[in-house]
Amino acid sequence: MGDARKQVPVRDVDRTQIFTPPDLADFMVHQLNLSAAGEVDLLEPGAGAGALAESVIAASPRPPRLTLVERDLTLGSHLSDLVEHHRSDIAEDSEALTDDFFALAPAWIADGRRFTHIITNPPFARVEPQSHVAAVLRKANVRATNYFAAFLWLASDLLADGGTMVAVVPRSILSGARYAATRAHMLEGAALVALHHFTDRRAVFERDSVQQEVVVLTLSRGAAPSHIRYSQSATVINIPDAIQLPHRRIQLDAADGHAVLVPTIVRGEVDPSDATSSLLPDGVQASVGNVVDFRAGADVVVRGDGEIPLVGSEIFFTRTPDLRALRLNDRTQRHVFPPGRYVVIRRISPSEARPRIQAKLVVAEGDEFSKGVAFENHLLVLHANGKGMTPETCSVLLERLSDARTERQFCERGGTTQVNVGDIRALRYEGSSEE
Repeated sequence: MGDARKQVPVRDVDRTQIFTPPDLADFMVHQLNLSAAGEVDLLEPGAGAGALAESVIAASPRPPRLTLVERDLTLGSHLSDLVEHHRSDIAEDSEALTDDFFALAPAWIADGRRFTHIITNPPFARVEPQSHVAAVLRKANVRATNYFAAFLWLASDLLADGGTMVAVVPRSILSGARYAATRAHMLEGAALVALHHFTDRRAVFERDSVQQEVVVLTLSRGAAPSHIRYSQSATVINIPDAIQLPHRRIQLDAADGHAVLVPTIVRGEVDPSDATSSLLPDGVQASVGNVVDFRAGADVVVRGDGEIPLVGSEIFFTRTPDLRALRLNDRTQRHVFPPGRYVVIRRISPSEARPRIQAKLVVAEGDEFSKGVAFENHLLVLHANGKGMTPETCSVLLERLSDARTERQFCERGGTTQVNVGDIRALRYEGSSEE
């Protein structure tokens, strides 16, 4: 296959190469359960330096057929040497292809080429909208904004019926609008059968000084199981045995964007989650504050020099900040909320922060706010159809947002370092602790 192509690969300078640590490679290969497999026809896209391939060879009870794909010239040469070195341990037609997976996969899919096993640690890098890669993906009808999402999209299409795929990817793929299309494509074609969450974003790829909260997904081309194997650890050392959780406790349906939850295991157990009512009371909406200070330019001034008080993330600071205002003119009028009471949520929320959801009441009333109030885009604003809310509604919101069960629920969904509008809309209210 590989020697018939005439294209010349280039060094892959636009992708982030993060090599797989040996302990992580062994764990991922263990998830493939090769000892229970018959024929092993394995694909590794983005094969890098070959750590996963080495683990596959060591774990296979019979010689596997390997197809290793790597675009980088130097790494591709190394993989070819690896294949030759292990010729007696692998199937005769195993090969290392120095080529672009994004170019190979659509042709394989069209030709009906499928693999019994797929394992990948794909590149974690953004696909630039105007790049050649973006054009290649659009032609293949792949809707992905990051390389790892594109790898999963195409790899899931190459999985044979009954086949297994294991991937280590950023946790952010599990929820939110950005990767909703990838999740839908992947999870409507293959079933999630196991999930491992690494809680320490500094530990897994510490060797490469990468801070990234990651998960290991195990998918199978077949019917969804009634239960999903779920495990959690800080590091790749001494990973505990998985527990069995009902499928619905981990994976939500299409109405919830196929989100995959990441519960916290405490003493070997996970709290149930049966809430169904929206956390936001009827008539309350969530919006991103619409004043971007660096775009507003001269319209953002020191408080007292502008007509509209501007509320930003300084509301959460312990020190007394310099207060700002917005000049009222034709450019800024659309940013102004009428006087009233609002609840704001800090958008920046690192995974280590506690609580992840930080909310405050803004009482924009009195002479200072006679012409209204504006909110910076570092905040989410809860409002009643663009207006202030009643004191009772604000009190209910603050109580619900500060509830430990709401915090737990957000942590299960929150795969990024931000609190987004979709996250707040997706939260469900579980009632008072006395109910």
